[in-house]
Amino acid sequence: MDLMNLQDDIDAFQKLIFAHFRGSANNECRISALVPQVKESYGIYRFIISMLRAMYRRTESMDALEPLKDRYDHQHFSLRKFYYECSNLKYLTGLINVPKLPQDPPSLIDSGDTPDLPRRPPPQQQAKKPTPPPAPPSDGIDIEEQRRALEEYERKQAALVAQRDADARRLREDQERQEREFAEQQRLQQQREREAQEALERQLREQQMMGMSQGRMAELEREILGLRGQWERDQMMLERYDAVRPSPPLSLSLDLPHS
Repeated sequence: MDLMNLQDDIDAFQKLIFAHFRGSANNECRISALVPQVKESYGIYRFIISMLRAMYRRTESMDALEPLKDRYDHQHFSLRKFYYECSNLKYLTGLINVPKLPQDPPSLIDSGDTPDLPRRPPPQQQAKKPTPPPAPPSDGIDIEEQRRALEEYERKQAALVAQRDADARRLREDQERQEREFAEQQRLQQQREREAQEALERQLREQQMMGMSQGRMAELEREILGLRGQWERDQMMLERYDAVRPSPPLSLSLDLPHS
């Protein structure tokens, strides 16, 4: 009953995960949460089949097991639907092998590959052999068989836990690697933006310096033109001055008588 309750909890949790899937993409984290659900539910499913078959072999009243049988059938169909939905997720099938359940629940009367439990000795045989040492009671044998089954279940659970931890570690490493790659891309992008900004500023400074040089050259050219015009005006003034300047007076010699 505890295992069946746990199976129902797993079924409710996987439905909650599917209900929160996004319509577009980016469901890898939610799909990864289904990995332990698939593995643990399948281990419980096989263990319940083994225990129910043993109980059917040990009891003569089939009606007493009918509630368990009904609940087992219901969980089989729920698991089959769950595994079918998981098999359509390519990301999940790349992580684990999703079980495939048959259309109908496996028979609990057929022993299959489950070992048979030893039967209780009939009362007549116990009465005929009072002297030999008493054989261990069948209840002890049942308990020993259950103990071995529980040890096998715990071993499988430990393997599932190890596998789940390995999957979680691999996912964590992938996430860390993606974060490092994203950080490196951001750093390169920032570096490219900084280099482009520096090149633009350098180009603006060069254009500004070139503009200043051109302005200085234009100013010098204006000064040269002004000086040339001044020189030409001075030349014209000198030529005019030379043109209007009077000629020097003639010198007259007078012969004066000597005393």
